Amino acid sequence: PLLSKVKVLEARVHPGQALYIPPFHFHHVITEDPSVAINMYAPAPERDAAQKVFSSVPFETVVLSPHWLPSVRRFAATHFIRLLIDAVDGTD
Repeated sequence: PLLSKVKVLEARVHPGQALYIPPFHFHHVITEDPSVAINMYAPAPERDAAQKVFSSVPFETVVLSPHWLPSVRRFAATHFIRLLIDAVDGTD
């Protein structure tokens, strides 16, 4: 339901052109002809803030094994997301 409210932007990039996508913006690419894409990560305040958050989260505590039942993977992913939210909020 919430995705129906998302504003979708569409761009057509021609040979010799570049498209800047800000950090953490979801995107999807469809190529009409064979092409080569190059990703570059430029310095940005959003990346610095994310690095600070991610460095405070114990990633090793959440491992999603393909052998787990879907309900267990869902629980582990939910726990990991809560850790991220707590890190952003500055809570423990």
